[in-house]
Order: sequence, then C-alpha cells, then structure tokens
Amino acid sequence: MLTIDLSGRPPRGVTADSMQKLTVAAFRMAGGIGDVHVTFSVVDDRTMMGLNFRHRGVKGTTDVLSFAYGTDKDGWPEPDRDGSHKLLGEIVISRPQVSRQAKKIGRTVADEFSVMVVHGVLHLMGYDHATRWQEDEMFGLQHEILMSQRIIFHP
Repeated sequence: MLTIDLSGRPPRGVTADSMQKLTVAAFRMAGGIGDVHVTFSVVDDRTMMGLNFRHRGVKGTTDVLSFAYGTDKDGWPEPDRDGSHKLLGEIVISRPQVSRQAKKIGRTVADEFSVMVVHGVLHLMGYDHATRWQEDEMFGLQHEILMSQRIIFHP
C-alpha cells in the first residue's frame, strides 16, 4: 500500500485522497511495487525559491521539486522507523507557480497541480528529462498516467 502525508493546502478541487489515488497510479504505472510512503509539501514562492537555489543552484521559483530518500543496496527506498513502509521521498509543489502556469496554458489549477503530482512521483521513481530521449519517455508515461486517471491533459 502507498501512503502519503500532506503539509500545506492544495488548490480547490484537489484533496489528500485524490492526491493519494494519483500517486498510487503513477507509482504503479512507473513499475513501483510494495509499500511506500511519499510526503507532499505545498509551499509558497519564497520557500520554493530557497529550495531551488539551495538544491539546484537556480535562482527563482519552480513548480515542483522531488527529493528521493536514501536507498538500500538494491536501489529501493529504505524502510521507515517501524519498518512498515519504504520512504520513497518528498515532493514539494509551489502553489503560486502552479496557478500561474495553469492560467498561462489554459488548464485548471487542479489539473496543473495533478500534473505536478505525477511529475514529482516520476522523478522519485528515477525518471528525468535531461535528454530528449529521457524527456520523451518521462512525458509519454506522464501523459498515460494522467489520461488513465481522467485528468484533462494537453501538452
């Protein structure tokens, strides 16, 4: 079973339950198995700018950052303190940036936020978009996941 923790307030139309359902779909469709835990933090621009600079050396805000937790010798996340779940990682989403992006591309804020949830999970699963091939693979799977959950999606 996959569990999540949520700190901060997601946009209207997004609940912890809908985030968990989307996270489970992304995890499973990306090949994940077993019991894992993901933490979500919904933050403001100031917090995101600090994280973006501290961890990526990039000035300014961004929409989503993913931080994978430690892995064991097999590359799987390490168990939590009581051993019941493996800690996959933390996903930080900037609510103001997501709102701006949604408005710019003509998507609902809830749908854009859902895209960030899936995008963050895929990064935790080892997907990246640094090369054209990686981008095609990651965004193709992201699109499949969103469509499977009936999230309206257009690139």
